[in-house]
Amino acid sequence: MVILGKLLDPNEREVKRHLAVAQAINALEPELEKLDDAGLKARSDDLRKRGQDGEDLDDLLIEAFALCRDQKLPIRVFSIIKPGALKRVVMGEDEGTLVYA
Repeated sequence: MVILGKLLDPNEREVKRHLAVAQAINALEPELEKLDDAGLKARSDDLRKRGQDGEDLDDLLIEAFALCRDQKLPIRVFSIIKPGALKRVVMGEDEGTLVYA
């Protein structure tokens, strides 16, 4: 019964999902470490353009997080389900928590 409970436990599924994201971010580290400042800027510019061109933000999340982490840039953590939160973050307003590497 314990096994069935673990399979159906929504928290267990959420933890596995987050672990998969963390592993994907870590997998980018060797590639990003090889880039010089110009290469990192180009990679960031490409990521920004892809976002502006309408690519799904979920598809950009892993690469964006890896770039921020490897450059020791702060990351803003906020509740995406809070009405207006994303807009406030994009507009530079104080929303959520700023995390430093």
